[in-house]
Amino acid sequence: MLGEIFQYLTTSCPKYVRAMGYLHGAIAIEARYKRCASAWQGHTDKSKALILEAADHCQNKKLAVVLGSGILSDIPLTELSTQFERVELIDVVHLAKARKAANAFDNVGLLSSEITGAAEILQQHILMGGSGPIAVPTTTLSMIEDADLVVSASVLSQLPLALLETARTGPGWKDPDLVDFARGILQAHLTALDTAPGVVCLITEVERQYYEADEIVEIEDPLFGLNVGESDEEWLWEIAPPPELDPRQGLRHRMIGNIITPSRP
Repeated sequence: MLGEIFQYLTTSCPKYVRAMGYLHGAIAIEARYKRCASAWQGHTDKSKALILEAADHCQNKKLAVVLGSGILSDIPLTELSTQFERVELIDVVHLAKARKAANAFDNVGLLSSEITGAAEILQQHILMGGSGPIAVPTTTLSMIEDADLVVSASVLSQLPLALLETARTGPGWKDPDLVDFARGILQAHLTALDTAPGVVCLITEVERQYYEADEIVEIEDPLFGLNVGESDEEWLWEIAPPPELDPRQGLRHRMIGNIITPSRP
């Protein structure tokens, strides 16, 4: 706990990243990984294998871009660094261990970016007394324009979360507004991926399953009804086995992985 507090106080990041909970969330994920590494193994292995399979489809290997690189637990960084001339890791904040891992490679770069483009706009809208929803920004993701491989690494469902928490603090947002805004953020990300000239590897959760023993007791839709289509691969991520969240109840994510090549719609 003291280490997490120290990291929170010493990590350099824009004010909105701290104020909107992005930094706290990143530190919490890193801490959970330390506690649940063995339970996460199946997910991290599947993710790495799918990313490397996607890399095999690339005709050129000049640039690989990873969106939502996070703590790098599910990213085959060594292999990507070996196969590609340049690897760019993109996330809203990069913690110390991820920075250290990336800095071990001369051809790996780190870019701090809130890829929806909505966070600062939303925060300023509320701080200036704005009421009600804002339009979902058009997301171009210029960083993927020259990429031979783009990986969306378990980030899709995470994109609206901090935005929704912030929106709830402002006036004029009704529940349907929040749902529409979240779905718009998700769709904008998928639309941006469609513009990528190279191979795209999409890894995302499509269902949250709360369970006790062998029985699922509650299911949540993390994509707000958005359909991402059929999947090439599917697996379960034991993200919070008991007693991480509750002495008896655990949480798993149903994950899908897709590889989209330029010749495959």
